[in-house]
Amino acid sequence: MITWFQCLIRGENFLLDTEDEPQLKGFYAARYAQANTAEEAELIMLENLKAEYEIIRPQKPQTDKPAKVYFEELEELSEEPKHIPNKGAVWFPMDGKD
Repeated sequence: MITWFQCLIRGENFLLDTEDEPQLKGFYAARYAQANTAEEAELIMLENLKAEYEIIRPQKPQTDKPAKVYFEELEELSEEPKHIPNKGAVWFPMDGKD
């Protein structure tokens, strides 16, 4: 049965170009998907992130810390959400500065 899922996604160790020099960043993003299973919803959400942020696509390692994505707080919803942004993320520095 197809149902709605929501998830908070956390990414770590993504090398982003900044004004001064490339920096390792992490992010949090909320995503929603309709799917038959939680695993299928995770795949849909990951594909949506890849489409939005090229940095999340596989590429040659540019650092000794591998980039990773974690699916946190994945939840099956009982009804369709009223607001489904499915875009954007909050980025933060991985080095603890800022």
